Amino acid sequence: MPIKKRLINCDFFVSSGFTSISNKAKLLYFYFLTNADDKGFVGNGKDIADTLDQCEESFDNVLFNYKYKDALNELVDRHLVIPFVDKCNNVTYLIRHWFMHNKNQGFLTTNYVSYLAKVELVDDEYHLKTIERENPLKGKEIKGNEIKQNQKSNLNNKSFKNDIDSDPNTSEEKEKEQEQWEKDWDDVVKYLNETPFKGN
Repeated sequence: MPIKKRLINCDFFVSSGFTSISNKAKLLYFYFLTNADDKGFVGNGKDIADTLDQCEESFDNVLFNYKYKDALNELVDRHLVIPFVDKCNNVTYLIRHWFMHNKNQGFLTTNYVSYLAKVELVDDEYHLKTIERENPLKGKEIKGNEIKQNQKSNLNNKSFKNDIDSDPNTSEEKEKEQEQWEKDWDDVVKYLNETPFKGN
C-alpha cells in the first residue's frame, strides 16, 4: 500500500482566519488534513471528532466542556471545511484550502466525484458552484426551446394544410368526383323515370 504524504502551508496557519479559531478546532483541522483523500475529502469527520472526545473523557477533566463535535461545527461555520450530506444523513467534509497545502495533481481522483462536481477551484480554494454560475440561462433556454419547437410545429402544420388546400391537383380531383357523382345520380333518376312500375 503506498504511503500517503501530506503537506501543510505554514503561512496559512499563522493567518488570522486560522489563529482566531479554538485550539480544538485547530487540532481537528490537522486531523482532517492527515485523513483526507487526494482531493481533500474527509469521509469520517464525525468519527474523528467522536474519537477525540472519547480520549478527553478518559481524563475526567470537567473544565473542558467544549467538545470536538462543537469544534467540527466551528470549522464549518468558519468556512474552513465544506459539508456534504447524503440521503442517509452521512456527512462528508471537504477541506476548502486543500490545495494551499498540497499540490494539485490532476491525475489523482476521489471517491466523491458527485461532490467534486459541485465545487470549483478559485485561487486554490474550493467554492460551491451556484446554479447561476453553472448555467445561468438553463431554465430560460429550455423554455425558449420549447416555445420555438411549438411555433415550428404549428408553422409546419399550417403550411401543410395550406399546401393541401392550395394544391390544384387536389381541387381538380374533387371537382371530377363531384361531377361523376352528379352524372351517376342523373342516370339513376332517368332509369327510374323510364322504367314502368309493375305492381302486384
